[in-house]
Amino acid sequence: MWNRLPRWLDNPILVKHARSRLRQIHLLPSIGIMAVISLAIVVGGYQWNGLQGSETFGMLMILQSVMLGVMGASQVAASVGKARESGILDFHRVTPMSPFSLALGFFFGAPIREYLMFAVTLPFSMVCVFMGRPSPLGAIQLLFPLILGAWVMHAIALLNALAGKSGKSNSGSRGVIGLVMFLVFGGSWFVPSFFSAATVVDEFPTGTVYGIRIPWLMILPLDLLPVIGFFLVGATRKIASERAHTLSKGQALGALTTAAVLIVGGLWDIEVHFIWTLVVLYGLVVGSIVLTSAITPNLDEFAKGIRKAAKEGRKYPSAWSDRGLNRIDVFCFGAVVLIAATVCWRMIEKPVAWVPAGSISYSLPIAIGVLVVAYNGLALQYFLLRFGKRGPVVYALFLFTVWLLPPVCGAISAAARAQTRTPDTPADIWSPALASLSPVAGIVISSGIFSIPGIREAQACALVPALVLALLFNNLVTSIRRGVEKKIHPADESRTSPDKPTELVPILA
Repeated sequence: MWNRLPRWLDNPILVKHARSRLRQIHLLPSIGIMAVISLAIVVGGYQWNGLQGSETFGMLMILQSVMLGVMGASQVAASVGKARESGILDFHRVTPMSPFSLALGFFFGAPIREYLMFAVTLPFSMVCVFMGRPSPLGAIQLLFPLILGAWVMHAIALLNALAGKSGKSNSGSRGVIGLVMFLVFGGSWFVPSFFSAATVVDEFPTGTVYGIRIPWLMILPLDLLPVIGFFLVGATRKIASERAHTLSKGQALGALTTAAVLIVGGLWDIEVHFIWTLVVLYGLVVGSIVLTSAITPNLDEFAKGIRKAAKEGRKYPSAWSDRGLNRIDVFCFGAVVLIAATVCWRMIEKPVAWVPAGSISYSLPIAIGVLVVAYNGLALQYFLLRFGKRGPVVYALFLFTVWLLPPVCGAISAAARAQTRTPDTPADIWSPALASLSPVAGIVISSGIFSIPGIREAQACALVPALVLALLFNNLVTSIRRGVEKKIHPADESRTSPDKPTELVPILA
């Protein structure tokens, strides 16, 4: 391992960022500013409570999170954006360096100044540790997840910069936007949690994975390192080829399976009574839809796949290739959702006090969730083949109509019925049924958690559209696939009639 370390450090991208971002004219003022801010926080904490509370260490953690996480991610995105804009990234693609080495160079090289500025704050954090809050082990338990969380943000920024459209980058504006987002959305709950973090780790926290109790410091990398790994895999594919999908079909299936295994393992021996099956179901359905968008080929890609398959003596491209239809992977996604949700229902779910015993059944919600995965994946495939570049816009309109419009209409209907309701008015059964047309409300309503009138009608309204849309888009994908094949291959008549000369039908633009 130590023999390989010099070769890992001899990364041109890493060396380039180290030389450009660690110049004294820029580095020394940044280090001085961080030291002054950290000193002010420590002195203020000493004047306030003598560094006996957890607020001072929490303020330093906020500073470290903003610097290493937000500003570091901004530098990663800006660096990749400038490389794409100037064409340097295309030059790196033809060099002998592997795409993974290039990805690591951007990942660790772009925020190298932020790493040093983070290191400047550590002695001030150790002052709080020396004063007794938190303990040395507690400080490790807080700083370790902070670094892992920063790496997750860096990996997201790297993949987003590579997968997005190339254009002019503005690192300053991105850093300001990231800082504002962090303060606005994190200020309500994320920032106060830092103040009490030092008191949480007074004892050594542990957790369970499939019933095995292990330290919290082992659970964090077990959960976060796969996330970082899959983001880096996607970034590596994008560096190798800008036209490549973010993940291959096998990698996307592996990502969803890994997420399902980790989620189920984390909930395996949970003691908190909650509707965990629905949490797993909604989470995996959304994850499968996101992954489906990363592997679905468009019209041009599928047409090229058919041409290449014809040269190799096959009719269609392999279902596991980037240019193959997404139906096999969508089927596998549905199987993962089915298995994970069923395991959670039968082996993890515990009765909830406020829900009558025996009133909940997850068989119908799980079936609806699997069908939702199927028809969303097939709908995206159909729209991309049918409408070309306009496919994503049509798909977004479809999601709005099917997912968001029914709950809004159901809420409006329920509010109108409530205003005009009299003691003799029958129970409102159609407003829940109208909202259940969307899987957002249909999955939870069909489980029977809420005792509402017209539960049978609501369950039917949740199941029937999902089933009909899955069958409809499956037939539409088959039809559009045959249409694309006919426009690329010679006409069927010319294949079977030896008297007619072979004429090629114009290829799709």
